[in-house]
Amino acid sequence: MLSFEEAFSKIITTVKRLPLEEVALVDGLGCLLASDIKAGFDIPPFDKSAMDGYALRFKDLSFQNELLCIGELQAGTSQRFVVNKGECAAIMTGSALPSGADTVVMKEDTEKQGEKIRILKSPRIRENVCLKGEDLQKGDVVLPRETLLGPLEISLAAGSGCSHIKVYRRPNVSILATGDEITEPGEDIGFGKIFNSNSCLLMSGLSKMKIPYTYLGIVRDDEDTLRSRIEEGLRSDLCILSGGVSVGDYDLVPKVLSMCGVEKIFHGISIKPGKPVFFGRKNGSVVFGLPGNPVSVFVSFCLFIRPTLDKMMGKKPILNIKRGRLTCDYNRKPGRKQFFPSKAIFDERWLITPIKDYHGPGDLASLREANGFMIVEEKISHLPKDAEVEFILW
Repeated sequence: MLSFEEAFSKIITTVKRLPLEEVALVDGLGCLLASDIKAGFDIPPFDKSAMDGYALRFKDLSFQNELLCIGELQAGTSQRFVVNKGECAAIMTGSALPSGADTVVMKEDTEKQGEKIRILKSPRIRENVCLKGEDLQKGDVVLPRETLLGPLEISLAAGSGCSHIKVYRRPNVSILATGDEITEPGEDIGFGKIFNSNSCLLMSGLSKMKIPYTYLGIVRDDEDTLRSRIEEGLRSDLCILSGGVSVGDYDLVPKVLSMCGVEKIFHGISIKPGKPVFFGRKNGSVVFGLPGNPVSVFVSFCLFIRPTLDKMMGKKPILNIKRGRLTCDYNRKPGRKQFFPSKAIFDERWLITPIKDYHGPGDLASLREANGFMIVEEKISHLPKDAEVEFILW
């Protein structure tokens, strides 16, 4: 059985970046930029006002504090003025500076007297003026390749005139639940049945990452039906199955995956929860078979699936591992490396509190009080209060 580190390494070395695609700018949110975006023009493209006020010639203020207002400039107007000696022009924020002017005095620092503008507080030279090209000059790199595109980056690209960009393609994912005991939420539930929370968990996690997915429903414990549905899922970049991956008589997933031609990379990891995790590949598709317990599915999503998706999209697949101090004693039976639901609070440093009433991998409800997993190494049976521990925030 592989260690966690070995399994993670095998996943990341197996998974490949997906090809590039061109998308509309806002559809690139969360993607990795595949090529530099360069400024096609100076930004700002002209000298402009940073305030509502009056554009003037700074040197005139040495001789007088009253100027003749010759007109008004609104943002976006193509109207142009020439400001000569002793003149000014009313100007709105974002408007192009009129020819001859080099400074803007704020409106609140003036007093209007007919067509004359009295300057109550003299500005500095070029005050309240954004100079042409002061942010970026034509040809400057606005965003370098492999930039992760967030709202700010999207806005920068838009300000440079981009409408479409090249990014590493988002993977498409198929989700499949297995088991005779599984029932969809909203349906009648009989004795011995449970609702299908795992698929909802996976679909929600993918939606949060803006990853497109296809839900293939619930498949009963029948080889022929399962094989047909898995073959459908293998048309995706990533196929995720929950349930049926252990060693019971009705745990059919590993056998049927083999029948479908899926190459097993590993089956089983020395972790708790999540021991029976299966990982394999076929052609350009990779497959995860996850245990049926919901906490195991959540742990697997955080530890393996999210980094897999990141790698496919060209991002660096890392785990957000931090260090903190334990707020209480922690005891357990030593064995596999454990990812224990915990509450992490930052107060000058991270303080980690394991969830007391956690009842095991089927107890999804207790995770409401947690926001991460404390990492407990295999041989450890006791951790004292104030011990230094590693944890992963969700």
